[in-house]
Amino acid sequence: MPPEILEFVGPLLGMLAFGTFTLIGFKMWLSYKTARLGSGGGEDVKRLQEVVETLHEQMLALREEHAELHDRLDFAERLLTKQQHEALPGDRQ
Repeated sequence: MPPEILEFVGPLLGMLAFGTFTLIGFKMWLSYKTARLGSGGGEDVKRLQEVVETLHEQMLALREEHAELHDRLDFAERLLTKQQHEALPGDRQ
């Protein structure tokens, strides 16, 4: 074989081998990721849904508690205001 052809074919074969191994590696990585998502994805989604539902219930309980505390605070403020008006000597004549 003439040396000019070997100078052209050698790097071409090297690039072809590198590309082939790269594509094989990418295919193996992609099949691994697909299998991993297919096997464990459903369990993760169910667990996340349970966590979200629990957080939602806790949030509703906190809202109820906040509303109750707000009502109590309003009641206490009204009582204090009423007592202050009754205690002032200048108001009664």
